[in-house]
Amino acid sequence: MEKAYFSLNIYNKKIMATYIRTTAFAALFMLITIALTPFVYLNSAFSQIGLAPVPATQKVLATYIIDIPAGAVSANKSIHFIPEKVSIPFGTTIAWFNDDPGQVHTVTSGLPNSPNAGKLFNSGVMPEGAFYQYTFDIVGDYRYHCILHPYMAGTVHIGGAYDIGRYFKMASGANHVLDNAGISKLTLNKTQFDRTLFDFKPLNIAIDSTTPVIYNLKISNDNGTLFSNNFQVLGGNDLQVELISNNTNGFNVYGPDVTDPITGAYHVEGNFADGNYKITLQLVSIGSQQQTNNITDEFGLRIAS
Repeated sequence: MEKAYFSLNIYNKKIMATYIRTTAFAALFMLITIALTPFVYLNSAFSQIGLAPVPATQKVLATYIIDIPAGAVSANKSIHFIPEKVSIPFGTTIAWFNDDPGQVHTVTSGLPNSPNAGKLFNSGVMPEGAFYQYTFDIVGDYRYHCILHPYMAGTVHIGGAYDIGRYFKMASGANHVLDNAGISKLTLNKTQFDRTLFDFKPLNIAIDSTTPVIYNLKISNDNGTLFSNNFQVLGGNDLQVELISNNTNGFNVYGPDVTDPITGAYHVEGNFADGNYKITLQLVSIGSQQQTNNITDEFGLRIAS
């Protein structure tokens, strides 16, 4: 699995997540792992060195990346996981990559010293260059931390809301909320989460698993189309697009998080004001075949603070 790396300040920059494991470091890793065995263990997900092949028994590959950045080991660092707080739909698989040079970390569910710590998921000790992935399939809020550095903590919110159109199902980390008229609307609350992932799954569309697919995503409001961009995924994989609310002028697009194959989430940053929006998804092409049929769905979205 090839990861497209990004930081808070550098976008549209893709690099291969290449890691080298030396014999000496592997020995040190084994000693640390043995020492911490009573405290950490592997759940149904797994932790591995970046260059190691994905086990054949692993059915799901991550689509959303959280980075443990350089310097995360320092208690004085303001952010230890990038992003630190995410809102994603149920069924999403997250991979945490340890990119902190020369440091080992864990990704452990729960709060430090909690009796439930590590019971839901636990990566075990991750040396630099390792990654761990876990699929969240139950709605709720999940805290996690590093056992070795308890001040390192993050939050994952799993939303259960979805809307079904004629051709696509749109799931989201956002929630259905009643508006003033008592109508349920998919609502993105910027105060709770400044970023929310949307997952678009094609329904009853025959797509070969090795064929590239291009979608066009539009975001509009009463003033017209605010954003329009084409996104590519491979085969029947879902299109995942995260909306990030900030005060930037215009829109900034980067991703995907995973590029080999292209299955990862894309990210759209923009100044999303409070109000009602419309998300329009159109199938543009399957392989070299442009789609002449209007395979398009529209979904409503409300953004609030």
